[in-house]
Amino acid sequence: MDLVVMAAGMGSRFGGLKQVAPIDEDNNFILDYSIYDAVKAGFDRVIFIIKKENYEYFKQTIGERLKNVVKIEFVFQDINNIPKNVKIPANRVKPWGTAHAIYSCKDVVQDKFAVINADDFYGYESFKIVADFLKNSNKNEFVSAGYYAKNTLSDKGSVKRGVFSLDGDIAKSLQECEIELRNGELMATILDQDNWHKIDENTLVSMQMFGFNRKLIDEIIKEYIEKQENIKNVLKDIYNGKKDVYINEENLKGTLKEMAIYVNDISDGFSNAIEENLKSERLKTELITNVSHDIRTPLTSIINYVDLLKNENIQDEKVKEYIEILDKKSNRLKKLTEDLIEASKASSGNIKLNIEEIKIKELINQTIGEFKDKFEEKGLLIETKMPGRELKINADSRYIYRIIENLFSNITKYAQENTRVYIDITEENSMIRISIKNI
Repeated sequence: MDLVVMAAGMGSRFGGLKQVAPIDEDNNFILDYSIYDAVKAGFDRVIFIIKKENYEYFKQTIGERLKNVVKIEFVFQDINNIPKNVKIPANRVKPWGTAHAIYSCKDVVQDKFAVINADDFYGYESFKIVADFLKNSNKNEFVSAGYYAKNTLSDKGSVKRGVFSLDGDIAKSLQECEIELRNGELMATILDQDNWHKIDENTLVSMQMFGFNRKLIDEIIKEYIEKQENIKNVLKDIYNGKKDVYINEENLKGTLKEMAIYVNDISDGFSNAIEENLKSERLKTELITNVSHDIRTPLTSIINYVDLLKNENIQDEKVKEYIEILDKKSNRLKKLTEDLIEASKASSGNIKLNIEEIKIKELINQTIGEFKDKFEEKGLLIETKMPGRELKINADSRYIYRIIENLFSNITKYAQENTRVYIDITEENSMIRISIKNI
């Protein structure tokens, strides 16, 4: 069986390679004790996971002193050694944690293996328990050595330990916590939450001594890809304009958790911006609607009085001309006001549609007939190109007619005099395309 030793890290408080620092008068390392106990328990090969730049140093120290004791392999933990579909964040310079370290030895490790830290002392009994379990375990069974929390403390401050939640001998969960002794009481908090509470001194904790098989490596690859895919999908949803989409940060750690926090912050900002924009649009729509109604009320009176004047027997031609101008302009203003109200309803989503089947060729030909006099006044020759069969669409006839009417009105306003206007109707991928050109 293999013993995988994670030795790529450098102790932050120690300030150097703690893994190869002597701890007794015979210049033994903690690793010497671990390897001795592991071999005694039945492990016959040791795989060291290290940084490439430390290879020569480890080879000359650890390698030389153990080469006649047990078979040794060295594996480099490199940030670029990741599953095929996983992308490295741009600001990431250090390798990932335990899962990435185990993944790094995927091409070397045998079917069943144990994992330990290089700078922790575990004791022979722990190695024996893990080794015996692995010998008789199946591919769905993993093991971890549990230690009483009171026996894993440091006089230099708090320690990070995984706290077990147990159902008999089965671990239901392993929560990474910070633990320290305060005024004679053992206190703990979930990592990065600063929610300290008292725990029993005999609470079982992990010091990262595990027994696995190769199925774990497959699970690491699968889970890491799935988590990155989840982040990518949420980003895609945000890019496509979806509101209130978030990543569950609960089971993420390290860089993935940082990415999830940033993405969730972006999603919050995006949702707030949309809400503010919608609020602004609603206020603008309400203002337009109110102003339009305020205009329409006196405008109706003006139109009514103009109609009364038209029915009077007025002989003065100049006055009659003024009345005609008032009639045209007031009705034009009425139409613009109605259009403004409809536009504000459409932008706020309050417009009601009466969907029905419309024969689009018939509608175009009817509108051409209504604009015939205006076209002739400007010398416009209308040429149409339409399919032989009738084309039908489902829409609100009032608004479709308004659209066609506005297009034809623009023709009379902006087309050059004595030219041709081409109106083509085509069918493309179950859609109807109406094209109007002036040449």
